[in-house]
Amino acid sequence: MCLGWIKSVLIQWGEFRTRINSETSRRSKTTLPNGLNLSCPDQQGYAQPRYHDTKLNNIQNISRRVHDFKSRVVSSCERFRDEKGGFRNENEAFRKNILRFIKYDVLLQMMFKTIHVKALIEALAQKTGQPMDHAGFGQMSESIDGKINISQKYLGDVYREVNKKIANGTFNTRNSRPHLNAIAQFLDYKHFDHFSATQDFNLSPVMHACLGNWWSYALSNNGQYIYQAPVKIYMSESPVDLLMELKGSERSFKGSLREDGTCLSGFLDSSKGKKLGLVFRLSNSLKIELLQGVFCGMSSAGEPIAGKELLVREKELTFREMKWAKLKPNDESLHENIRRHFSIKESSVIKVQNIVLNIEDLV
Repeated sequence: MCLGWIKSVLIQWGEFRTRINSETSRRSKTTLPNGLNLSCPDQQGYAQPRYHDTKLNNIQNISRRVHDFKSRVVSSCERFRDEKGGFRNENEAFRKNILRFIKYDVLLQMMFKTIHVKALIEALAQKTGQPMDHAGFGQMSESIDGKINISQKYLGDVYREVNKKIANGTFNTRNSRPHLNAIAQFLDYKHFDHFSATQDFNLSPVMHACLGNWWSYALSNNGQYIYQAPVKIYMSESPVDLLMELKGSERSFKGSLREDGTCLSGFLDSSKGKKLGLVFRLSNSLKIELLQGVFCGMSSAGEPIAGKELLVREKELTFREMKWAKLKPNDESLHENIRRHFSIKESSVIKVQNIVLNIEDLV
């Protein structure tokens, strides 16, 4: 009976952690309560405490230890059943310690790095183009359309709180995980932990401004078409890296990007024998709507080719909704400046005209 009770508590605890609300607490210490004894029984009796006075230096590590602890609880309880299927009386203290640990772990799940929460609000302001004031928080709130209501008051209170804690040197802050996840997802991250990991990646503000969906434009090898391809620049979760994905007519290209001086460069691989090199010029602006650069690779006929390429930001469609297209250079659906940019084939595409074997035949 005791085994079933403990298992049911662990199951309810797991379900509860997925529904943590915005409840906050005045307590923000990052050490376990004094005297907390989480002894785990073994075949010799009761071992020494496994967790006590642990500092919250790494929340992810704590979470892994929590998972490990739950597994050991169930396995240990299985071993300590008596012949009647119950537990010896001395396990009552062990059961109480489980409840205390569960209660404290809920607190850990609402602890976040203060500087990362502040960075999240600032990234939201940057994406929406709003100032960090009362009116700006109202506009940000209206921009986030999701199941969880991110109110104007919530954004203002969180931003003021994290600024105060940073000034006081407080490393961690408590907040609602669902609310932070909703903001992170609006910023094209999977969840807040994904966003937090990218902050440790030390991404520059200019590179961060390049995140999002884009349209790639390049002139075809024969100059008869302008290829319009969907592009996504994003941060991967594990391992953390800045990646680009480009959807072509028959295959997708994917690879990592890096900042080299004033340029954004990358080498994309389709994993099907074709590769693509890209270099784009960066500016000092944090509101980037256009990237100009060049590409180099191999044509469908197997010949080396290079040329000009544009990236134009897409603000409304998702990456999944964006489709590859082959457009005529005079297609009016293209912006006039894009048509003009690729109007001269000789300056838009570079390829090897003739193959020669010695320098005397080179022209």
